[in-house]
Amino acid sequence: MALRLTARSVFLPDLAFFANEQVPRLLDTHAPLAPAFVLEALSPRTADRDRGPKFAAYEEHGVNEYWVLDPDRLQHQFYRRDGELLVEFARTGEKIKSSAIRGFWVKRSWLNPEKLPSVRACLAEILR
Repeated sequence: MALRLTARSVFLPDLAFFANEQVPRLLDTHAPLAPAFVLEALSPRTADRDRGPKFAAYEEHGVNEYWVLDPDRLQHQFYRRDGELLVEFARTGEKIKSSAIRGFWVKRSWLNPEKLPSVRACLAEILR
């Protein structure tokens, strides 16, 4: 879904989550508001934009959490809102917990595309 934050700030995030109270404001053609959570998986073509203009726009327009995954270098960055800024969290540790999506978490090891765990193994841990 396209995010249209301003007339000149239109983005297509890899993954976006809207809280229940945001859903009534979604339009058939686009989202005219910032989602609660955005995830971008970097590629050589999009990395500069994801870390630059998108980051700035998401921060300015109220995204609560922004995850930037680098599948090539495995240098993932996780940001959450602290006042007006998106501040990095979870620099270390295996379990990354979202504050924007209640109950959502991933293990850092699950983010390695060369060693993906099975869906069954992930669900077994999540449902414990």
